[in-house]
Amino acid sequence: IHKLIPQPKRGQLMGNGFFDHETSINCQSVWGAFFMFPAAVLERFPAKKLPGSFFMYSEDLEWCYAIRKLGYRIYYNASVSVIHHLGASSSSSVLHFKHNNEYAFIVKNYGWLYAKTLVLLRAFLYITKAGRAGYAAGIAAIYVKLFFTGRA
Repeated sequence: IHKLIPQPKRGQLMGNGFFDHETSINCQSVWGAFFMFPAAVLERFPAKKLPGSFFMYSEDLEWCYAIRKLGYRIYYNASVSVIHHLGASSSSSVLHFKHNNEYAFIVKNYGWLYAKTLVLLRAFLYITKAGRAGYAAGIAAIYVKLFFTGRA
């Protein structure tokens, strides 16, 4: 379904995993492995610190959402390069934790109907995904469980 939306609009609407990382764009959020902002942004938050509802996984979504609510834009700069060892501080066993936090963030900020619709679409996406069938089936199962129970 996502392939029907042309780039760069796909990345602007759908986020990190869907935009062309070779092109700088304004987007909804960036991954928390590395991002910067002026200290003046932090001054506008209560207690002059970023929200802390999530320790790991989805904290970057929460921070970008809060920064956007203050009227700032989120910008992905493709000319900057960092090395991030994806998953180095966690293991595949924390997938449920990641998806639970993401679901909680979406329910909190967009409502349960949006969250249910999103997880159903994502389950469909992973069910139909070719290639890593075992991995895709596992992720699809997490999304189906989230849809029915609200917990991964």
